[in-house]
Amino acid sequence: TVDIISKSVPMNRNERSDELIRIMEKEAELQNSDIRFTSTGGVGDANIASSAGAGTVDGCGVVGSYLHSPKERIRISSIKERLELLVNVCMKI
Repeated sequence: TVDIISKSVPMNRNERSDELIRIMEKEAELQNSDIRFTSTGGVGDANIASSAGAGTVDGCGVVGSYLHSPKERIRISSIKERLELLVNVCMKI
């Protein structure tokens, strides 16, 4: 027997999220970084905030492959790039 104790849905994109995305894309362009937002249909903690109507973006971490798996690899230089991007975005909001 399986009991469902909670249900999570994919992130709900809204006007506030779209505004954050616009700011992030502009800041990424200013620092010559490549950032793309796509819907994956996955679930995570960001979905809780977005379901409450908060502007939310997810997936702003390091660049790499096989993320969240035993084969995970990251591009070390992306740590500084993404941190600078997130600081710049926070300064804009």
